[in-house]
Amino acid sequence: MVKNDELKKVQKQVKNFVSTAEKDFKKLVDKDLHGLVNKFEKEKKRIEKVVDKTVQKEVKKAKKFVDEQMKELSKLQSQVEKYVKVSKKAAKKTAKKATTVKKATKKKAAKKVAKKSTKKKVTKKTTKKATAVPKKTQPKKRVLANKTQASKAPAKKK
Repeated sequence: MVKNDELKKVQKQVKNFVSTAEKDFKKLVDKDLHGLVNKFEKEKKRIEKVVDKTVQKEVKKAKKFVDEQMKELSKLQSQVEKYVKVSKKAAKKTAKKATTVKKATKKKAAKKVAKKSTKKKVTKKTTKKATAVPKKTQPKKRVLANKTQASKAPAKKK
């Protein structure tokens, strides 16, 4: 019986020791878990700051690059506009010269057509029976002798 009582005491002590060890272990794990969570949050904030700084630097670089490109484009556009103005002036001068030449060729063509239309057309008499009705002849289409006018395209108006 004495051994039995001692055995029960030892069992109680072991149970108490195990339960206290379990509690201590849970406390440590909870503390460590909270500590780890806090460490992760701090590290997360630090990394976000670093990323934000680098992103801001890259955005500034990109804006600077875009501004430089816009300046170059505006310079090129102004140069192109200058060349367009010069070419428009040259085109207007050549268009004026071409219209005077066209007018002269039109007058020459009109005189030739007028001369051709004054000639009389000779019709042959048919030797068919008297009952047949003579056919009416259709006027022939006039052919322009000078086709240089058609080959030139008219100047575009803007």
